[in-house]
Amino acid sequence: MDAVRTRIDEWERSGLIDGPTAGRLRDSVATSTEGPATDVGPAAPASPGPAPAPEPAPPRPGPSSTSISAVFGPGVTIGEMFSYLGVGFIVGAWSAFVIRVAGERADVTVLGGGALVTAIGLIVLGIVLDGALRTSPLFLFAGLVVGILASVWVVYERYVKRYW
Repeated sequence: MDAVRTRIDEWERSGLIDGPTAGRLRDSVATSTEGPATDVGPAAPASPGPAPAPEPAPPRPGPSSTSISAVFGPGVTIGEMFSYLGVGFIVGAWSAFVIRVAGERADVTVLGGGALVTAIGLIVLGIVLDGALRTSPLFLFAGLVVGILASVWVVYERYVKRYW
């Protein structure tokens, strides 16, 4: 236990923990390592058979499903949120591009073609990513990175270039 007390002293010297916290840790170590218990009870009889199986742990309580949002399924993770945000920015940028290409007259043919390309592109992208996501967990990280980069790019384009 000297190693534990030495580590506590090093933490205190380096400033990771303060004096009262170090004191509580030292007291905890001292009370947990006072030695073996003297009353260990009667010895178990030796049996040639196999040891009994341990009792299973009680089930851990999970989150309550009593809220209205439980109807819609599990919550959205941070990675999914940034992925959705990134895709929203990409679709918004594509829509702005199509509108800019359509010009002042807002040519319906160009706008319709841009919407068609968007729909077909997102369907193909969904099919490709669905196949890839089932084989590689790296795409969750890639979606997170794309979402963050798209957010940073939009902030840079809209605010940094304009106001600084």
